[in-house]
Amino acid sequence: MSIRFGFCFPAATGHLNPSLPIARKLLELGHEVHYLSRPEMRAKIEQTGASFSDTTEEMPELFAGRETDIMGAMRALGTELGIVDAPMMVGMLSLGPIHLELQMPGAIRWMQRVKPQLVLFCPFMNPEAVYAARYLQIPAVGLWTFAGPGSMIGMTDMFLMQTGLEPAVILEEVEAFQPTLDCRRRLEEKYGIEPDVRAMLNPQGFMPTMCLTRYNLVTTGADFQDPVTPELTAAYDDAGATFVPVGPLLDETPPQRVEGPVDPVQAVKDARSAGRQVILVSMGTILVSDTSTVGWHEVPKDGTENPKGVTGKQLCQAAWSAAFDAFGVQGAVDQAPLLVVAIGSQPDALENLTVPSNALCLPHLPQVELLRAGVDLFLTHGGQNSFMESLMAGVPVVVCPGFADQIANAMRADAMQVGLQIQRPLPEHGQEPEALKAYQGQVTACLRRVLAEESFRDRAQYFGNRLQQEGGVARSVEMLLATAREGLPRLLGSRVELAKPDAAEKPAFKMHAELSRKKELLELLQDWLSIEMLEGKGIPVKQLGPEVALAVFMEVERYESMPRSLLLAEYEMLGMPSEPKLDDKELQRRLKQALVWSQLEVEELQEECQARDIPLAHASQEEKRQLLLDKLILSLGVDGWEKQGIPVGRLTSIEAAIMIVEELARLEEEKEEKVKDAYKLLGLPHEVLDKAAMISRLKHYLVWQELRPSELRKECIKHNILASGDLEDLVTMLVLKSWGVLPEESATDRNRFQPPPRRPAPAPPPPASTKVASAFQVLGLEVTAPQDQVRKAYRRLALQHHPDKNPGLQQEQAAKKFQQITSAYDIAMGHLKLVAAHR
Repeated sequence: MSIRFGFCFPAATGHLNPSLPIARKLLELGHEVHYLSRPEMRAKIEQTGASFSDTTEEMPELFAGRETDIMGAMRALGTELGIVDAPMMVGMLSLGPIHLELQMPGAIRWMQRVKPQLVLFCPFMNPEAVYAARYLQIPAVGLWTFAGPGSMIGMTDMFLMQTGLEPAVILEEVEAFQPTLDCRRRLEEKYGIEPDVRAMLNPQGFMPTMCLTRYNLVTTGADFQDPVTPELTAAYDDAGATFVPVGPLLDETPPQRVEGPVDPVQAVKDARSAGRQVILVSMGTILVSDTSTVGWHEVPKDGTENPKGVTGKQLCQAAWSAAFDAFGVQGAVDQAPLLVVAIGSQPDALENLTVPSNALCLPHLPQVELLRAGVDLFLTHGGQNSFMESLMAGVPVVVCPGFADQIANAMRADAMQVGLQIQRPLPEHGQEPEALKAYQGQVTACLRRVLAEESFRDRAQYFGNRLQQEGGVARSVEMLLATAREGLPRLLGSRVELAKPDAAEKPAFKMHAELSRKKELLELLQDWLSIEMLEGKGIPVKQLGPEVALAVFMEVERYESMPRSLLLAEYEMLGMPSEPKLDDKELQRRLKQALVWSQLEVEELQEECQARDIPLAHASQEEKRQLLLDKLILSLGVDGWEKQGIPVGRLTSIEAAIMIVEELARLEEEKEEKVKDAYKLLGLPHEVLDKAAMISRLKHYLVWQELRPSELRKECIKHNILASGDLEDLVTMLVLKSWGVLPEESATDRNRFQPPPRRPAPAPPPPASTKVASAFQVLGLEVTAPQDQVRKAYRRLALQHHPDKNPGLQQEQAAKKFQQITSAYDIAMGHLKLVAAHR
């Protein structure tokens, strides 16, 4: 089955580029990929074969009447709200929620139109993607293109330096800004979003967006990540964030390139064939862009009125000049190294520079392909992608960082001995020329040394081999497909579709994460999915109606693709006992039947109960529905339990049958010594029995204990035992007659044996913590409640508070309550497992 993916990425090549090989691979496998990104990324995205949607067109709430670049829109908002000149982090944290609020309607509309089954996004620059996906109940996965979660610590340090204020002062100003407070309230009321403006600073580097994902793919190796503080580690652990290092994400085979007047890859191949060395030079895309504070024209801010340092232009030109000084020649180039230099699109990029004859200077370069074609040395700014790509190719580096994570990567390259670093000069005003001259000389010397010493290349190749073991694109695609298949349509309820501001059409409704596809899928139903086919799957279309039947069918398909562990987990969530010996088809059949019953009305449930001779409940209409559903679900195992020799109809209750099934399942999983200990409690003479024989006898004993009195007496008569007296005595007589020494004609020998206890005397259970007691309280139970009561309470409360059952404004409140109930259930069941372990 083809799966539809939604990719949300910014106009930053370092964040977008790693997603492109994933998109290409998914498309090769027959799936769909739809991008929501900036118009300047269109050509690159469409080259993969994916579809493209323009953020500026999809989000008129943000961009209509404002500058259409992301920083321009933020500046416009700052101007409108009177904080355009606020210190950097004050403005960023104050405007962040307002910016998000204006993005949300467009992001939701796009997802409702595209209908992705999984969203892949940039957690750093596209928070709207994960919040919109969460609102629509679509699974989301982050693609983190920095050196692990700890990388934001250094990034935040840079932001603080540029702001020039202490964190406490920043937060005080942000939390006093009324438009932000009002916006945060609206986001919570409308979307259930609680943006925490303190997050990045407390603990430093924390990113809430990475806690709302199924997991986050990290484009580096496990051993290549930035250190993480204990506080940040604890915050991510508490929030349930998961990070999966997959290494650099590179195409297995190079994509077709856009043809230009010069083919740099062919030039590199020709140089290699001629025995020439190749030096690749690139300072990235941001330093040569018009980005404020860190781009071509400006000195990075440091929180002072007159920050010191050099512009992006001065830094790049000094680095390029150093490469020209180290390897450039004028005239004949046959024996000289080939310099391949990315200079960006600034009109004054090479102003006042003398370009040597052996240099090929182009605005943009296919970096990965060049590294694979054969490069001897890479002069780089040290961006995460560039650093990882060079190591994957086994190419040593000289790193001239500009800002942010580039600085940490430069130090890492030096420490790993895969190259050398030269940090960005920070001269006082008026001293820039001298500082740049010294910097250029240092870079020249480092370039010559790294090219000359083989140890740098050896180390780069060693670490490249390590990175290749992380799995890259293949592992990422495998994980994404598995996650998307796990999240295939579930009955998750309805969402009101948000119309664009000028739209006149009535809102459509969405049932579950996929049921906004209702119209499309119903058309498919008419074309290729006949009613007979659904009925053949055991789905009563006429009883449920086509829409619900189709949703049930899609859920059944999900069951059929599930691994056994997940099937068992779903089955236990119904409140059913663990039955390890059940095969997958029987598990799927029972889950399907429970799903069908969950869609029926009370009258229909009563008919189902009557057809199965299940006593009807006397209760209110809503309580009756839940009680009937409980009884029907519990009846799912009856046939199977009867085949195992558990006469459900003869026992005191179906709960007694469940207890027996659970006890037998536990014994099956125990080692033989533990089963022997349980068997000894029967008080029988010693015999050499295998595990299966002991469990068989224990099963009979458990059944006899739970038989209704009349059925127990029938059992005694069947075994030629006088059927009168105390029930415990009758059970004892049955045990002795079946496996003991009781003569056929007498019952007098029974006094030689004591009746076995129903249960071994338990050890004192572990005391319940405050957290456990609170969990039981949420479920409306005493902390001594057994597992079956916990399961029943959870099922009743989960159905009552499920977002599907509470459409409209109540849905977000219900979602919070549902999460609270689910968490309480997990805690309570974990406590009961500990208690069981002490028995």
